[in-house]
Amino acid sequence: MGPIRKVSLTGVIVTALVGAILIAGCTITTTPSIPQTQTAGTSQGTRQLPTANAGADQKDKVDTYVVSLAVTDSTGAKSAPDTTNVTVISAERVDTKLIIDNPSSKADYYLGEQMTTKGRLVDADGNGIPNQTIRFKSVSTVLGFTYDYPIEPVTTDSTGAFTKVFDPISAQGAPSFVKTVDTEAWVYYDGNDLYNPTSTPHGHVTVHLSSPPSS
Repeated sequence: MGPIRKVSLTGVIVTALVGAILIAGCTITTTPSIPQTQTAGTSQGTRQLPTANAGADQKDKVDTYVVSLAVTDSTGAKSAPDTTNVTVISAERVDTKLIIDNPSSKADYYLGEQMTTKGRLVDADGNGIPNQTIRFKSVSTVLGFTYDYPIEPVTTDSTGAFTKVFDPISAQGAPSFVKTVDTEAWVYYDGNDLYNPTSTPHGHVTVHLSSPPSS
């Protein structure tokens, strides 16, 4: 593969291809992480944070917990409890997974075809991760040259779901002697301070700069 150049020779062709070349089971995971127990100080020493709003098996999980603190003086009098929210984070970042809900196994695409990719970003327990940026990568090969075309990202909703509607495949900007375009594409998540990055496997398709064959 030749050097990658960020140009738009193939126009909007490559922007439509990421959704077309994802295949079933497109998930990559990372090593399981170990949560960290948080503690709070009192006049009587250090103790584990109260987790009244969590079950016994959830005390160390990433979440926001309500912490209540009351002070007892030497006479035994207690102050009114003071509460605050404490966010517990893992000692290591949480593993993530990209799940494509409408995978396609097509290998050939033609002018005018349009794809929509629907998927979810989830953690190691399968819980959706909201408000995260999902990115799409498409690298096309034309006459021995490779072209990296920018594609607008999308954001996961409150359930971790996302939808990307690609433009219809077009020959706009492609020289008339170019008949096919080989494209490699994938979907990925960069991660952040709390979550590990992840990606789908790379898929490959051939785009024909002609109308679909007659059935």
